[in-house]
Amino acid sequence: MTRLTQISFIGALIVVLLSSCTMLTDSGSSAAELTRDGWEFFSNGYYRSALQSFEDALGKRENYPPALLGKGWTHLMRSKNNEAIIEFNTLDKQVDTLTALYVGRGAYYLMDDASYQDAIQDFTTALTLDSTFQFEYKTDIDYRDVRCMKAMAHYRLGDLSDAQKEVTYLFSGTGNPTTLDPNDPATWVVDGVEYRSYPEALLRAIQVLVEIFGTGYFI
Repeated sequence: MTRLTQISFIGALIVVLLSSCTMLTDSGSSAAELTRDGWEFFSNGYYRSALQSFEDALGKRENYPPALLGKGWTHLMRSKNNEAIIEFNTLDKQVDTLTALYVGRGAYYLMDDASYQDAIQDFTTALTLDSTFQFEYKTDIDYRDVRCMKAMAHYRLGDLSDAQKEVTYLFSGTGNPTTLDPNDPATWVVDGVEYRSYPEALLRAIQVLVEIFGTGYFI
Protein backbone atom coordinates (compact mmCIF):
# COMPACT_ATOMS: atom_id res chain seq x y z
CA MET A 1 0.00 0.00 0.00
CA THR A 2 1.50 3.32 -1.05
CA ARG A 3 1.80 6.22 1.37
CA LEU A 4 -0.88 8.15 -0.56
CA THR A 5 -3.23 5.19 -0.37
CA GLN A 6 -2.58 4.84 3.38
CA ILE A 7 -3.40 8.52 3.96
CA SER A 8 -6.60 8.21 1.92
CA PHE A 9 -7.61 5.09 3.85
CA ILE A 10 -6.97 6.72 7.22
CA GLY A 11 -8.92 9.80 6.15
CA ALA A 12 -11.88 7.69 5.08
CA LEU A 13 -11.73 5.76 8.37
CA ILE A 14 -11.85 8.99 10.38
CA VAL A 15 -14.93 10.16 8.46
CA VAL A 16 -16.68 6.84 9.14
CA LEU A 17 -15.81 7.00 12.85
CA LEU A 18 -17.02 10.58 13.20
CA SER A 19 -20.26 9.71 11.40
CA SER A 20 -20.78 6.77 13.74
CA CYS A 21 -20.26 9.00 16.79
CA THR A 22 -22.77 11.50 15.45
CA MET A 23 -25.36 8.77 14.90
CA LEU A 24 -24.84 7.44 18.40
CA THR A 25 -25.18 10.83 20.13
CA ASP A 26 -27.92 12.28 17.90
CA SER A 27 -30.77 10.92 20.03
CA GLY A 28 -33.43 12.49 22.23
CA SER A 29 -31.22 15.37 23.29
CA SER A 30 -31.14 16.56 19.69
CA ALA A 31 -34.86 17.32 19.89
CA ALA A 32 -34.20 19.53 22.90
CA GLU A 33 -31.35 21.30 21.13
CA LEU A 34 -33.39 21.87 17.98
CA THR A 35 -36.25 23.19 20.10
CA ARG A 36 -33.92 25.62 21.86
CA ASP A 37 -32.77 26.82 18.45
CA GLY A 38 -36.40 27.20 17.42
CA TRP A 39 -37.23 29.36 20.41
CA GLU A 40 -34.18 31.50 19.75
CA PHE A 41 -35.36 32.11 16.19
CA PHE A 42 -38.89 32.73 17.48
CA SER A 43 -37.75 35.30 20.05
CA ASN A 44 -35.98 37.24 17.31
CA GLY A 45 -38.90 37.13 14.91
CA TYR A 46 -37.42 34.62 12.45
CA TYR A 47 -40.56 32.54 12.28
CA ARG A 48 -39.77 30.46 9.21
CA SER A 49 -36.47 29.36 10.70
CA ALA A 50 -38.21 28.72 14.02
CA LEU A 51 -40.82 26.56 12.34
CA GLN A 52 -38.16 24.50 10.59
CA SER A 53 -36.31 23.91 13.85
CA PHE A 54 -39.48 22.82 15.64
CA GLU A 55 -40.41 20.50 12.79
CA ASP A 56 -36.90 19.01 12.84
CA ALA A 57 -37.24 18.48 16.60
CA LEU A 58 -40.54 16.67 16.11
CA GLY A 59 -38.85 14.54 13.49
CA LYS A 60 -36.40 13.45 16.17
CA ARG A 61 -39.00 12.97 18.90
CA GLU A 62 -42.64 12.66 17.91
CA ASN A 63 -45.10 14.84 19.85
CA TYR A 64 -42.29 16.42 21.90
CA PRO A 65 -44.26 18.93 24.02
CA PRO A 66 -41.85 21.92 23.90
CA ALA A 67 -41.61 21.61 20.12
CA LEU A 68 -45.39 21.29 19.74
CA LEU A 69 -45.80 24.46 21.80
CA GLY A 70 -43.20 26.25 19.70
CA LYS A 71 -44.74 25.11 16.44
CA GLY A 72 -48.21 26.18 17.58
CA TRP A 73 -47.05 29.63 18.65
CA THR A 74 -45.01 30.08 15.48
CA HIS A 75 -48.05 29.31 13.35
CA LEU A 76 -50.05 31.73 15.49
CA MET A 77 -47.57 34.57 15.01
CA ARG A 78 -47.61 33.91 11.26
CA SER A 79 -51.44 34.01 11.25
CA LYS A 80 -51.56 30.34 10.25
CA ASN A 81 -54.28 29.79 12.80
CA ASN A 82 -55.73 26.54 11.48
CA GLU A 83 -52.27 24.99 11.72
CA ALA A 84 -51.73 26.45 15.19
CA ILE A 85 -54.85 24.88 16.69
CA ILE A 86 -53.76 21.41 15.53
CA GLU A 87 -50.51 21.72 17.50
CA PHE A 88 -52.22 23.18 20.57
CA ASN A 89 -54.85 20.43 20.67
CA THR A 90 -52.21 17.73 20.23
CA LEU A 91 -50.24 19.26 23.08
CA ASP A 92 -53.33 19.51 25.29
CA LYS A 93 -53.67 15.73 25.18
CA GLN A 94 -50.27 15.41 26.84
CA VAL A 95 -49.87 18.44 29.12
CA ASP A 96 -52.60 20.27 31.04
CA THR A 97 -50.57 22.65 33.20
CA LEU A 98 -48.80 24.72 30.54
CA THR A 99 -49.95 28.34 30.75
CA ALA A 100 -48.62 29.33 27.32
CA LEU A 101 -50.74 26.58 25.73
CA TYR A 102 -53.96 28.08 27.07
CA VAL A 103 -52.93 31.62 26.16
CA GLY A 104 -52.12 30.59 22.59
CA ARG A 105 -55.22 28.48 22.09
CA GLY A 106 -57.42 31.13 23.68
CA ALA A 107 -56.03 33.65 21.22
CA TYR A 108 -56.96 31.29 18.38
CA TYR A 109 -60.52 30.97 19.67
CA LEU A 110 -60.82 34.74 20.00
CA MET A 111 -59.40 35.57 16.57
CA ASP A 112 -60.19 32.79 14.17
CA ASP A 113 -62.94 30.60 15.49
CA ALA A 114 -65.16 33.16 17.23
CA SER A 115 -65.58 30.58 20.01
CA TYR A 116 -65.65 33.21 22.69
CA GLN A 117 -66.75 30.93 25.50
CA ASP A 118 -63.86 28.57 24.75
CA ALA A 119 -61.51 31.56 24.67
CA ILE A 120 -62.74 32.71 28.07
CA GLN A 121 -62.28 29.22 29.49
CA ASP A 122 -58.69 28.99 28.25
CA PHE A 123 -57.81 32.50 29.43
CA THR A 124 -59.32 31.75 32.84
CA THR A 125 -57.28 28.55 33.08
CA ALA A 126 -54.12 30.42 32.09
CA LEU A 127 -54.64 33.08 34.76
CA THR A 128 -55.42 30.42 37.35
CA LEU A 129 -52.16 28.66 36.54
CA ASP A 130 -50.15 31.89 36.52
CA SER A 131 -51.80 35.19 37.42
CA THR A 132 -48.63 37.13 36.51
CA PHE A 133 -47.87 35.23 33.31
CA GLN A 134 -45.13 36.50 31.02
CA PHE A 135 -44.25 34.56 27.89
CA GLU A 136 -40.53 33.91 28.19
CA TYR A 137 -40.01 33.69 24.43
CA LYS A 138 -41.92 36.90 23.63
CA THR A 139 -41.80 38.89 26.83
CA ASP A 140 -44.13 41.68 25.70
CA ILE A 141 -46.92 39.10 25.86
CA ASP A 142 -48.02 38.80 29.46
CA TYR A 143 -51.01 38.51 31.80
CA ARG A 144 -52.26 41.94 30.73
CA ASP A 145 -52.62 40.68 27.17
CA VAL A 146 -54.53 37.72 28.52
CA ARG A 147 -56.89 39.97 30.47
CA CYS A 148 -57.36 42.30 27.47
CA MET A 149 -58.24 39.32 25.29
CA LYS A 150 -60.52 37.93 27.99
CA ALA A 151 -62.29 41.30 28.24
CA MET A 152 -62.77 41.33 24.46
CA ALA A 153 -64.13 37.77 24.48
CA HIS A 154 -66.65 38.72 27.18
CA TYR A 155 -67.57 41.85 25.22
CA ARG A 156 -68.17 39.96 21.97
CA LEU A 157 -70.22 37.38 23.84
CA GLY A 158 -72.37 40.17 25.29
CA ASP A 159 -71.13 39.67 28.86
CA LEU A 160 -70.49 43.36 29.42
CA SER A 161 -70.36 43.13 33.20
CA ASP A 162 -67.56 40.55 33.06
CA ALA A 163 -65.74 42.59 30.43
CA GLN A 164 -66.05 45.57 32.77
CA LYS A 165 -64.40 43.60 35.59
CA GLU A 166 -61.31 42.98 33.46
CA VAL A 167 -61.23 46.61 32.32
CA THR A 168 -61.51 47.90 35.89
CA TYR A 169 -58.74 45.56 37.05
CA LEU A 170 -56.38 46.62 34.27
CA PHE A 171 -57.03 50.33 34.63
CA SER A 172 -56.35 50.07 38.36
CA GLY A 173 -52.73 49.29 37.49
CA THR A 174 -52.26 52.30 35.24
CA GLY A 175 -52.53 55.00 37.89
CA ASN A 176 -55.55 56.32 36.00
CA PRO A 177 -58.54 54.31 37.24
CA THR A 178 -61.55 54.36 34.93
CA THR A 179 -64.96 53.33 36.21
CA LEU A 180 -67.74 52.96 33.70
CA ASP A 181 -71.26 52.73 35.07
CA PRO A 182 -73.80 51.31 32.60
CA ASN A 183 -76.52 53.33 34.34
CA ASP A 184 -74.68 56.65 34.44
CA PRO A 185 -74.00 58.37 31.08
CA ALA A 186 -71.73 60.84 32.87
CA THR A 187 -69.18 58.03 33.30
CA TRP A 188 -69.10 57.05 29.63
CA VAL A 189 -65.89 58.96 29.12
CA VAL A 190 -62.70 57.24 27.99
CA ASP A 191 -59.44 59.02 27.28
CA GLY A 192 -61.19 62.37 27.43
CA VAL A 193 -63.87 61.43 24.90
CA GLU A 194 -67.57 61.16 25.76
CA TYR A 195 -69.54 58.27 24.25
CA ARG A 196 -73.25 58.02 23.53
CA SER A 197 -73.62 54.51 24.93
CA TYR A 198 -72.07 52.30 27.56
CA PRO A 199 -71.09 49.52 25.10
CA GLU A 200 -69.25 52.05 22.92
CA ALA A 201 -67.38 53.41 25.92
CA LEU A 202 -66.51 49.91 27.16
CA LEU A 203 -65.17 48.85 23.78
CA ARG A 204 -63.03 51.96 23.58
CA ALA A 205 -61.74 51.28 27.11
CA ILE A 206 -60.54 47.84 26.01
CA GLN A 207 -58.85 49.38 22.96
CA VAL A 208 -57.14 52.02 25.10
CA LEU A 209 -55.80 49.33 27.42
CA VAL A 210 -54.33 47.51 24.45
CA GLU A 211 -52.66 50.76 23.40
CA ILE A 212 -51.34 51.47 26.89
CA PHE A 213 -49.67 48.11 27.26
CA GLY A 214 -48.27 48.16 23.73
CA THR A 215 -49.76 44.76 22.96
CA GLY A 216 -52.47 43.86 20.48
CA TYR A 217 -51.02 40.86 18.68
CA PHE A 218 -54.38 39.15 18.72
CA ILE A 219 -56.98 41.92 19.06
